[in-house]
Amino acid sequence: MDWNASENVRMATGTIHEDHVTSAVDCLNTCVLSPGCDSVNFRSRDKTCQHVTHVNPLTVNSTDLVQDTHWQWWSTSFTIVL
Repeated sequence: MDWNASENVRMATGTIHEDHVTSAVDCLNTCVLSPGCDSVNFRSRDKTCQHVTHVNPLTVNSTDLVQDTHWQWWSTSFTIVL
């Protein structure tokens, strides 16, 4: 599975579960192991990891991504942004 990072944006819609981890890699790994996790928001400043479940797992609307400094939105290569 390939992950793609988008800097200074986060996914603002969908079901979000928040936790704290030690790194972005830990955030991605916990998503892979969590049923229903489609992408993640990660903030390196305080190691916040948000698992996001999209309404439609394979597509998201670009309007659902919001500018937010210090965040990264990580999606898989299967996710299409419309």
